[in-house]
Amino acid sequence: VSQSRYFGLGGKEDYSTSWQYSTPTIVNIPGSRKVVYLEAAGFQTFAIASDNTLWAWGINGSYNPLGTGGYLSQYSPTQVRLPSGFLPQKIVGDGSNYSLLLAADGAVLGWGENRGGGLGQINFATSPILVFDSSQGMVDIAVNGAATYFLHKSGAVFASGFNGYGQLGNTKTVSNSYAFLRVELPQNLIAYRDWE
Repeated sequence: VSQSRYFGLGGKEDYSTSWQYSTPTIVNIPGSRKVVYLEAAGFQTFAIASDNTLWAWGINGSYNPLGTGGYLSQYSPTQVRLPSGFLPQKIVGDGSNYSLLLAADGAVLGWGENRGGGLGQINFATSPILVFDSSQGMVDIAVNGAATYFLHKSGAVFASGFNGYGQLGNTKTVSNSYAFLRVELPQNLIAYRDWE
C-alpha cells in the first residue's frame, strides 16, 4: 500500500496515512450500486455496476487511462461516460497508459495513450472511442503489459502492441504492432472463452 488515492476512499494523496488502509476497506460506488465486475489495473481501478455504468479511480495524468475526459487523478469512484446503449461486460488496462472495455455484444471501446500499440490504430483519446463494433465478433479481451489480445467468436486470437519479447505470437512482425494481427496458433488449436 503506497498511496491512499488508489483505494477510492476520497481525500487526497497522502503517503503518511496510507498505512490506515492496510486491511480490507469498503469502497462505496455512488448510488449504492452493486458491482458486477472489478478490474485492478496497476494505478487505476475500474468497477462495472449492475446498472451498466462504469466507474474509475486512481492515477490519471497526461495519458488519461481512467477515461474520465480530463487529466486529474480521481480519489473517489468517478463515472466514465459510455455511449448510449453500451452494455459493459469486461474492462482491462495496462496499468498506466490505456484501457479497453468489452461490451456484451462484442463492441470494444478504448482510451488513453497508445504506447507500444496496445490500442491498435488509436493514437490518443481522453474519453472512450470505438475500437471494434459489435459486427466484428470479439468475445474476450486481455492485456499483458503493453500488448492487447482479443478472442474472436471463431476461436481466433488477435494481438497488437509491444513485441520486444515476442508477445504478439506473430512471426510476420518483429517490432511493435499498431494494428490487431491474427496470432499464429498451433494447427488445430482453437481458443475459447472460459468465463461467463
